[in-house]
Amino acid sequence: FVILKWAMTLDGKIATRTGESKWITSAEARAHVHKVRGEVDAVLVGIGTVLADDPELTCRLPEGGRNPKRVVLDSRARIPMTSKLVKTARQTEVIVATTSAALAAKIADLRHAGCSVIVANGPASKVDLAVLLTELGRRQMTNVLVEGGSEVIGAFLDAKLADRVMAFIAPILVGDAHAKPPAVGRVVPSLADALRLTDVQVTRFGEDMLVEGSL
Repeated sequence: FVILKWAMTLDGKIATRTGESKWITSAEARAHVHKVRGEVDAVLVGIGTVLADDPELTCRLPEGGRNPKRVVLDSRARIPMTSKLVKTARQTEVIVATTSAALAAKIADLRHAGCSVIVANGPASKVDLAVLLTELGRRQMTNVLVEGGSEVIGAFLDAKLADRVMAFIAPILVGDAHAKPPAVGRVVPSLADALRLTDVQVTRFGEDMLVEGSL
């Protein structure tokens, strides 16, 4: 079961053109995300998010919570050995999903640091998402929260591998055509070709709205 999650401005941007995204949403919305992290088996992000934000992807709540496994889509194994994810891999599992384009020496270094590495070769030297999800399921990770970035979310949508969407909307405007949207992927020539959510729910968190539904 794959959940796509993003936080965006009222005009549909998840970051400025320079990549700044902290923080679009309120503390209340972010607390709910941590709650959801504690309920899923794994959190997945792309290497772009790791390089830009150096996230921990843990469940940080006052009352504590169970940390999910952390999965990084990284076709060339560019994740820094000094990143928070690699440095905490022995405390909470980190899985680097890569391809044969990655250097064997880097894969060995990651494994030595405590990371698991899955090689899933897909078209155009990208990670094969279907193969990856099958392997995660084999490892008892059946609920995955995908937190971005936009190319990763777009890839899951294009591959029809997403089951649910959680979109946080903050009452701020960026107004920049070059700021980053939530999903980058297929061309939609008409609204008839657009994806539409079902069983839609809307919840307020502070000044923000959470729109969620099934795909």
